[in-house]
Amino acid sequence: MDSIIKIGGRELPVHASLKTLIDYKSTFGTDLFEDLDKIQNIKSDSIGSLSGVINTSFQIIYILHKPYAKEKTFVEFMDTFEFGVFQSTEAMNELTGVFGLLFPGTKEQSKSPKENKTEAPSD
Repeated sequence: MDSIIKIGGRELPVHASLKTLIDYKSTFGTDLFEDLDKIQNIKSDSIGSLSGVINTSFQIIYILHKPYAKEKTFVEFMDTFEFGVFQSTEAMNELTGVFGLLFPGTKEQSKSPKENKTEAPSD
């Protein structure tokens, strides 16, 4: 599935497929759905918890955006975002809204990459 997500005022084309699960595991060493479950069930009572949610959320976004990314590593990808992306409620809602991509039908995304004339990756 291809879509466009908005994070911190940027539009990122993303691609989700079964290969996404393999890429996530080989890149981060953990299961994408287990990590998603952890961050959805975490209590936000500490900075460490928030930090973990942000890190895992961006790992998922990185993997989804990876077929289109110019950045080769997760660190390079993270370096393209300003710290201010974490300071607004709107940006954090955008961040958590991306998980709808992993569960089609839970949240409609605004546009497909084809509408923006972005070439879809070949799997």
